[in-house]
Amino acid sequence: MGAGADLLQTLRQVLRRFRKAGPLLVAISGGSDSTALLVALSRLRDEPVFSGFSLQAITIDHGLRPGSDGEAEAVARLCQRHCVPHSVRPWLGEKPVTGVQAAARAARYRLLAEEARLCGAIAVLTGHNADDQRETIAMRAARGAGEGLSGMAEETLIGEHVWLLRPLLSLKRQSLRDALCEWGETWLDDPSNDNPRFERVRLRQQGLATTGLPEKDRARSSERQAAWLDAAVTVFAGAVARVTLSSFETADVEVLQALFRLSSALGGKAFLPSSEARMRMAGWLASGEPGRKTLGGTVFDLRRDALYLYRENRGLKAERLVVGGDLYDGRYQLCGPQGQKAMVRPVRERAKAEALLITAGVPEAIAKRAAPALVEIGDAVPGLRLERRIAAHRHFLPGFDLKAAESLRRHLGVPGLPDPPLEAS
Repeated sequence: MGAGADLLQTLRQVLRRFRKAGPLLVAISGGSDSTALLVALSRLRDEPVFSGFSLQAITIDHGLRPGSDGEAEAVARLCQRHCVPHSVRPWLGEKPVTGVQAAARAARYRLLAEEARLCGAIAVLTGHNADDQRETIAMRAARGAGEGLSGMAEETLIGEHVWLLRPLLSLKRQSLRDALCEWGETWLDDPSNDNPRFERVRLRQQGLATTGLPEKDRARSSERQAAWLDAAVTVFAGAVARVTLSSFETADVEVLQALFRLSSALGGKAFLPSSEARMRMAGWLASGEPGRKTLGGTVFDLRRDALYLYRENRGLKAERLVVGGDLYDGRYQLCGPQGQKAMVRPVRERAKAEALLITAGVPEAIAKRAAPALVEIGDAVPGLRLERRIAAHRHFLPGFDLKAAESLRRHLGVPGLPDPPLEAS
């Protein structure tokens, strides 16, 4: 079987796994990977496996180098030739001087999610392949990313609402280019792919031999973390967590991972603390010595009856927010009529806040320490409310982490997430 047939068969298998058919939005830059994805899907449109699906394409023009608009026009011609509706979304606004690749990536996924919601796509598809996966794992290994060594997920939720799929992770870049050559197609080469200023390029040029944790193993780990959260944790008013001490008798890696996911959510952090900081905290918890320590904005209050976690009373200030916009302290979002604004601030009547926590079941001493980090709306605007959120889920949530994420959301009273589009393979 040639490279083209192999690519088509891979995509047929993915299409059969969809829970339901619908519009698919293909992210295409004009490079070989995304071009191969688009062309292959267009060749499948007349087959029964494509029944109920439709194709649209989008190019994100980051505007980071001269000629990027011309590349977008070339992609538009490709899509027109294959009868695929195409749009271009520019990354507007001032660009950062440092960390430009990370910022461009965040902007790209934000724009993809926006376009998907506008056109009603059931998923965004990208051309990430096996070479991209190896590079990602190598980059994370160099940073000591631990659990992140599973690499990119086949399914990733972006913006908490839109599923992004990477259907080509089993195929190498060269096989995708071979398929395009078989079909008489060309592609664009991005000069930044050869620029050693970027970490991914340096690793690619050095050669890679890193392998990661299989996706199914990561999913099983997430299930075990969810089981521990459900058995060992009680959260009061979305603000204070009680963890049973007996659950630490077998505090393995997954228990600690779940614990630090919980503590980061309570502290409003999008990322876990460093591995060194987590190890120090785990060592103290294992000692069983009562006391209080802080990690990542969260107080670990170890008592003889239980471990309590809550946001520390530091760094909180009033902020004017818009409905549906940025989170307050990574924990709360202003909700209500679109366009409305209001001041969000730490509670002023602490006695009432303490009483709320005590009524919810928090011990009085813990309630006194945790109450100052509760928040309220400072303006009397009808219809406004604060809803709990988890900062780590706001932008990217790998599908293999879904079980633990859903458990955490239930505990904190955060709305649920949409089901992944694919059935398990």
